[in-house]
Amino acid sequence: MTGKDQPPKTVTGELGASWTRYWAGGHGASFGAGGEDFDSAPFWLEFLATLADGASVLDLATGGGHVVRLALEAAAKTDRAYEIHGVDLADIGALRRAFGPSGRSTLRLTGRCDLARLPFDDAAFNAVTSQFGIEYADTGAAAREAVRVLKPGGSGLFLLHHAGSAITRAAGERLRAHRVVLPDDSAFRHGERVFTILSSGAPRLAAMTEVTKFQSAVQAALGRLSPDARLSNTAEVVYFLADVARAPDRYDPRDALRRLLAAEEEVRHWMLRQQALIDAALDTPGVQALAQALEAAGAQVRAPEPFRDASGTLLAWTLGFRRGG
Repeated sequence: MTGKDQPPKTVTGELGASWTRYWAGGHGASFGAGGEDFDSAPFWLEFLATLADGASVLDLATGGGHVVRLALEAAAKTDRAYEIHGVDLADIGALRRAFGPSGRSTLRLTGRCDLARLPFDDAAFNAVTSQFGIEYADTGAAAREAVRVLKPGGSGLFLLHHAGSAITRAAGERLRAHRVVLPDDSAFRHGERVFTILSSGAPRLAAMTEVTKFQSAVQAALGRLSPDARLSNTAEVVYFLADVARAPDRYDPRDALRRLLAAEEEVRHWMLRQQALIDAALDTPGVQALAQALEAAGAQVRAPEPFRDASGTLLAWTLGFRRGG
């Protein structure tokens, strides 16, 4: 389904927790292969240069803080002061210390925030921004909120995941490649049973059947692993499984069990984020529906445009708008 037929995206606690883990790990962007050379700084600096001294800026789905960091730098370089707020579904409050001094500007980060229900008064901001963020939300409701909190004459600019972009295609390719290597959780389950038995104090002989199944499942995964850059995350997990499966009795069973379950949890969250990116990406009807929602809320909207890098690779949509007076 696309455009107006697309149901609202669901804001889940699980997805928020997954993004919290990701941003806490120090990541600065939500995309991987297909977008590593993507530099959006010139795009945002051009927009930020239009803001007056003392402007208030709201960044939606701030994540690792790429846009708010640029806003702080732009203000400092031009001797301006911005009042910057960043909000996100993830718990990003603890990231504030990573930005360091803000000069004459102020920065406040608010986590666990639904973009469809912003905790701000009407007409509170001069500008609203979002890089790869608002499209993860209920876009119709989030668009209305984005316009509501803008002052009359205030401007907004979004950089949005494109359904046909190199970034979105790469996410799909990574997921498909991963599922070929690890099509189910059998390796994790057999490993969990092995170390649960050994943790109980039972002799290794009691775990032999599960050890054999564990080793067989891991060997099958190794056999499906190829030297493919898309499998970098997958390869790391498979090599870890191979190491502990080779001789389980070399490890403290409780520590091995903890590490095994942690690795499985990391894989699950990685897959959840990849799928969320794919689901959030907008095709032409989808981005047009977002533009129409902004217009219905009282904004004057420029036609969405594809965003490409210097080589012509499609990376995103751009969507600019201004609230009517």
